[in-house]
Amino acid sequence: MRRGAVAAADSITARIGQRIKSHNRALLLHLPRDSTQMWAQVRKVTGKEKCNHDVFKYVTPNSSTSTLLPYQPIQTTDHLT
Repeated sequence: MRRGAVAAADSITARIGQRIKSHNRALLLHLPRDSTQMWAQVRKVTGKEKCNHDVFKYVTPNSSTSTLLPYQPIQTTDHLT
């Protein structure tokens, strides 16, 4: 990159960073410090939301409607001992 382009890219990067910071600050400003709502919002902003595992309650290992198509029960080797 040429010097002028690098300086322009740095300037754009700094402005984008400032906007991200001000947006995130506005999201968190109204929440009480150290509250569960605040930490839930922090996880959402940082992309580390807790995964919702409710999907798995519909899948059982022996279910004919299982979405785990190549599923096969674990074979025991009791007859080999």
